[in-house]
Order: sequence, then C-alpha cells, then structure tokens
Amino acid sequence: MTLDPPDASLDAFWKNQVALSVLGPEGHSVSFAVHLEGRDGSEIFSERVGTPMELPVAPETWSKRFAKFLKCEDCAWSFIEAASGRLVINGETLGEAFLRFEHEMQALRWVLRHEHGNIILRLVDETGQEGEGPEAVFYSMQRPLRGAICAQEAHRFGLVVPSPGGLFHASRGQNADVVVVSTGLTADGLQGLGVSPVVDEFHPGL
Repeated sequence: MTLDPPDASLDAFWKNQVALSVLGPEGHSVSFAVHLEGRDGSEIFSERVGTPMELPVAPETWSKRFAKFLKCEDCAWSFIEAASGRLVINGETLGEAFLRFEHEMQALRWVLRHEHGNIILRLVDETGQEGEGPEAVFYSMQRPLRGAICAQEAHRFGLVVPSPGGLFHASRGQNADVVVVSTGLTADGLQGLGVSPVVDEFHPGL
C-alpha cells in the first residue's frame, strides 16, 4: 500500500486529501476500518468503510468510497474529539496492515458531542497554566452583542448548547479557541428555520 503524502495528518486524511492505493493479487479483496482515539488513547470511534473492495484499489476508487463514509454524522462528531486515528486494511489470508494519523490539537479547545438530541460542548484545557481557569463567553444568535460568562463547572464537565446556538469563545493567556454551534430549528414550522437577532446594544456613532 502507498500513501501520498506519506506523512499525512489526521486532518488531511479526514478531508479526503490523501491518495491511497493498495496493490495485491487479483481475485482477492480487502476491507477497511477506521478507528479514532482520544487524547488518553481510548477508542472513541470504530467503523468499517463500506464493503470489501477488490484488489487492486486505485486512489480514485478509495476516494469515492471514503467520501460516502464521511457523510456519516457520527464520524464528524468523533473526529472533533479525536487525537489520532488508524486506518486498518484487512486482506484476510494476505494479512493485515494499518496506517496511523496524528491530529495536531490546540492546548485550549472546544470539544463537541451529539447526545440524545442535544449538542454537548466541553472546554478542554491542556495549557498547564496555574491559577484561575480559562475564561469562556457565549454570544447567542438571538443576542449576538451580549456576552454571557460560562460557569467554570459547566464548561469543565460539559454544557448543553441552548437553542438556537451561538458563538463560544475561550481564552487563557496566549491560547484561545472559538466555535460557532447551531442547534437547528428554533420552533415549529417555517419560522423555526431562522433567527431574528436583537442588537439594541449597538449604538451607531458612539
């Protein structure tokens, strides 16, 4: 098997920006499985990439198959949290091989998870700085000019993103991270497709 570029990151792999080819005797097939791991090495996602593929597997063939796989919602949520990943290639009697990809992660970052219909947001702080924790502010889509401080306990253990969502900003020293989260519909019917922001805090010319 060959990979171009050979030192691709997990980000490039997940964006389907690498060329993967697998060579082998005709008449044999190989299966692909993706495994994602968290910062502590625990597995947070494991899924087969479609059905087995006949050898040889050309880069164009793999790219089309992987593009379909990436449409899975669970894939997107797991990737945000992942620190590394493995692509396992199983050829049955031909043996098994794997490719490993690392994810360059910020020391201070937001992590999102989809759980029971809610979006759970948690702030991960690996800056190693002492003293008070990071500052996190939430700007709702309905009141984008009014920031609300997130409680330390809430973003440390996770908080449910309120509808309709908004912008979350976190900072500590030179480290910062920003994420915009939409929870989807805000109400029933067509009215729930949009948000009417209130910006009465804005005073032009002042």
